[in-house]
Amino acid sequence: MNLGFGFHVFRRFVTVLCAALFFALAMSCQRQHTDQSTEAIELKTNEIKVANDPFDLIDASISGDSLMLSVRYGGGCSEHVFALDAGPMLKSLPPKQLISLSHNANGDNCRALIQKTIGFDLSSFQGSPRGITIIVLDGTELVYEYH
Repeated sequence: MNLGFGFHVFRRFVTVLCAALFFALAMSCQRQHTDQSTEAIELKTNEIKVANDPFDLIDASISGDSLMLSVRYGGGCSEHVFALDAGPMLKSLPPKQLISLSHNANGDNCRALIQKTIGFDLSSFQGSPRGITIIVLDGTELVYEYH
C-alpha cells in the first residue's frame, strides 16, 4: 500500500511537534523547581527590613564631606527619620559606593507637604588614595572628592 509523499511529511511533522511539546513540558518543570528553591532561600534570610515610607528626593549634591539631600514628604505631626543605608563599595577606578536613603515617618498620617534639606557625613566612604569616590544614590552618580 503506497500512502504517498504527503503522508510521510505529515508523519514527520507530527513527530517533530510531539518532540517539541515534550521538550517544552520538561523545561517548564525545571523552571518551577528553580523558582521554588529560590523562594526557599529567600525565606531563610535574616535581613532586617528598614521602614521606607514614601518621600520624593528633590536634589542631591556633595559639599565638602557632606551629602546634602533635599527631600519632600507628607506629614507634620511626628518626627520623621531619614537614614543613609550603605551597600558594598564596588572595586573600580575610582571606587563606587552604593547607598540608598530610607524614610521612617513614625506613623505620621498628617497631610502637610514638608520639604527640607538633610545632610550626611561621607568621610567613612573615602575608599581611594587618589581622593575620589563615586557615590551612587539610587542610580545617580555623584563625585565625592577628598584629600
